[in-house]
Amino acid sequence: LDGELQIVSRPKDTMNGIYSFATTYTATFQSYSLTLIKTEIGTCLTDISNTTYRLNIKGSLHKNYFKSPDFPNGANYQDFTYDFIEVEINNLINKLCLDSSLCKIQNIEFGLNIPMDQSVMPFLESNLLLYKSKLFEKWLSKKSKSIGYQCDFSQYTVKIYDKSLQYDLEYPSM
Repeated sequence: LDGELQIVSRPKDTMNGIYSFATTYTATFQSYSLTLIKTEIGTCLTDISNTTYRLNIKGSLHKNYFKSPDFPNGANYQDFTYDFIEVEINNLINKLCLDSSLCKIQNIEFGLNIPMDQSVMPFLESNLLLYKSKLFEKWLSKKSKSIGYQCDFSQYTVKIYDKSLQYDLEYPSM
């Protein structure tokens, strides 16, 4: 684990003189961001009656599985099978010493890698219209280069983009 940081919250009066104290620790593991929240409940700092811990792991199973010297942050243009998902989840459980019976996945993103027989961006520009009556907006890569389109909603985002532009692939793929 790298880069630990501690943030202690102010005591919060929950009810009838009972206070909760939260301490947050952040770190990185492989390509994941970790946040550990320790919550203590008691009548004062010296009378703690209950302590709970919650670990949030943020990152891409797919990208972490395919980390390489060419892609130190991982890549997601390759097929990611169920077997690979199991391997990556077991990586987290075993290396972080987690009890899998206490773990749950709160958010999951899935995508399709579609090989194309033509350039992706011109195809999208001439064929992409709407999703649920909403226009797509240009989507920029981390290098501020337009590589596709996205449509944002309150609970999710639909993205359609050129994987070959994102990863400098020699073949068209979206």
